[in-house]
Amino acid sequence: MPEAAQLQLVISSLLHRLWDSGASLGAAEAAAVDWLCILITGWSTPRLDTSSPLGAATAAPGGSALLSLTAWGIQHAVRTGEGLPEQLTTVLEELLGADPDDQALAVIGFGLGQLHHCDPGWVTDHADALLPLEAAWRPARSWLARGKPYPALLARLDRAGLWQALCAPHVEGALDRVFLALLDEAEPLGPAGAFLAGLAGCTGGDQAVCVMLSRLATYTAHAWSGEVAERAAVIWRAALNARLPAAVLRGVGHFAFADRLDQDAWLELTAATLTQQPDLEADHIAEGAARSPPLPPPSSLPPLLSTTGPPTATAVPRPSATQPPLFSRAPAEDCPEHEALRVALINAGAIEDA
Repeated sequence: MPEAAQLQLVISSLLHRLWDSGASLGAAEAAAVDWLCILITGWSTPRLDTSSPLGAATAAPGGSALLSLTAWGIQHAVRTGEGLPEQLTTVLEELLGADPDDQALAVIGFGLGQLHHCDPGWVTDHADALLPLEAAWRPARSWLARGKPYPALLARLDRAGLWQALCAPHVEGALDRVFLALLDEAEPLGPAGAFLAGLAGCTGGDQAVCVMLSRLATYTAHAWSGEVAERAAVIWRAALNARLPAAVLRGVGHFAFADRLDQDAWLELTAATLTQQPDLEADHIAEGAARSPPLPPPSSLPPLLSTTGPPTATAVPRPSATQPPLFSRAPAEDCPEHEALRVALINAGAIEDA
C-alpha cells in the first residue's frame, strides 16, 4: 500500500477512535468530515464476492473513512438529539442506492444498531435496503454478525428471515444478539418459548437453539449477576415448556457453572431436562460430579448418573440436601456406566460409596 494510503488509514482510524469515545474536534471537525467524504467518493464499486467484507473495507482508506464518518454522525446525533446529520445520510443513501457493494454495506451494517438508536425514522425510510436478511451482503446480516447488540432493531427484522439466518454456518455472533434480546424482560422478540420453537422448526434450527442455549449458559456463568441468572432460568424453563426436540437441550449443561443461578431452580430445571432428554451419558455426568467443588456426601447427589446421551450435555451437578439418593436409579453393575460412576466416586474421594 502506498505511504499516502497508509497515512490516510492512520488518520481515519484516529478520528474514529476520537468520535467513538464521545470527543470532538471543535472547529476542525467540519474539515475532517469533508476530508472523509472525499476519501469515500470513488471507493465503493459493485462487488458481492469479498470473503471478509468488513475486514477488507476497513483496510482500505475509503472503507475506513466510511466507518469513521458513521462514528462522527452517531456522536453528532447523540450530542444534538436531532437525528443523523445530513453529511452522513447523504453518503449512506448514495451507497444504498447504488449497485450493491458488499464492503460498503458491511460497514453500514456494522453501525446499523446505533444508526437505528439515533434515528429510527431514517432506518424506517430505508428499510427496504437495510433490513432484508435473505442475502449475506445485506446490512442487517452484517449487523447480526458483528454489530453492537440492540434488541429494538432485532425486533424489527423479519422473523422467518431471522430464523433462517440463525441456521446458517458460523453465526455465533448473531446467536449472541438473540439471547441477549431474550434476556430482556420487555421481550422484544416475544415469548422466549415461542421464538425458540419457531427457530427449532427450521432446517438446522435444533442445532442453532442448542448452540444458543450453550452460549447463554456460559454467558450467565461469567456474568456473575443474579438478575441475568434469573432471566436465563426463565429462558431455560421456556425451552422445556415448548417441548423442543431433545437434542437442543444439550446446550444447557454449562448452567451448572452459573453460581448465581438459584440452586433449587437449577435442580428443578436439570431434572426436567433429564426427563425430556433421557439419553444423557452417565460417565460424563459422573465426571462432572467429581469435579464439582465442594463435593457433598454422595447420598445427597441427584440420580442423574443413570441416564445416557450426547456428551455435550455434560453438566457439573450442584448438590442440595433436598435431593433424592444417588443410587436410587444407579446403573446396573454389568454396564460401562456403572464403572464410570465408580471411578468418578473414587476420584472424588467417596471410597466407601464407590
